[in-house]
Amino acid sequence: IIRNFIQPMKSLIHIILTIFLVLITFTFANTYGIEVGDKAPNLIGYNAIGEARLNLYRLMTKMIFKKDENGQLIKKNGKFEKEFTNYVMVLNFYSKTCIPCLKEIPTYNKTATKFKGKKVKFLYINVDPNPTKAQIEKLISQYNISIPVMMVNQKEAFRKYDADTLPRLYIIDQKKRVNKIITGFNEQLEAEITEILNQLL
Repeated sequence: IIRNFIQPMKSLIHIILTIFLVLITFTFANTYGIEVGDKAPNLIGYNAIGEARLNLYRLMTKMIFKKDENGQLIKKNGKFEKEFTNYVMVLNFYSKTCIPCLKEIPTYNKTATKFKGKKVKFLYINVDPNPTKAQIEKLISQYNISIPVMMVNQKEAFRKYDADTLPRLYIIDQKKRVNKIITGFNEQLEAEITEILNQLL
């Protein structure tokens, strides 16, 4: 009789301990997320239009070959000289079911247009679980989005960028450090982004 009682108790204790460990892990993960000053984690996905592979770190650095005042490529030791330009990055994590995210899109688009041609890039990052191509294309068309939309693994975005709470926007400096995190709907979004970018550039 005792043996029959002990076995179910062991199973119950095992279940309780498992639930406890899961809760501790979840609490820890959400308490110690990415903060200002941290190195921005890399994200890899694909462009919603054209499906080209996108790598966040590679988007932040542009390599070109050096040219002289006549526009001729410069060679050194038989090789063309390279130079690298580092960009500030503005990441906008959104979901098509997040109403405040959708409400911010026109402002984000307008701000991106203002900084066109400067050393800053804007990027939408979709965190819907399994969006269809038709759904994303419809949203891009409906909101006149000309900024690249990066499709990523939802769990990875949640883990690396705490993107389970939206709207969420990150400004990353040229050294790949998080400079600013903007959460929730923000009426002054354009002014806030503009001020920070002007300082960083």
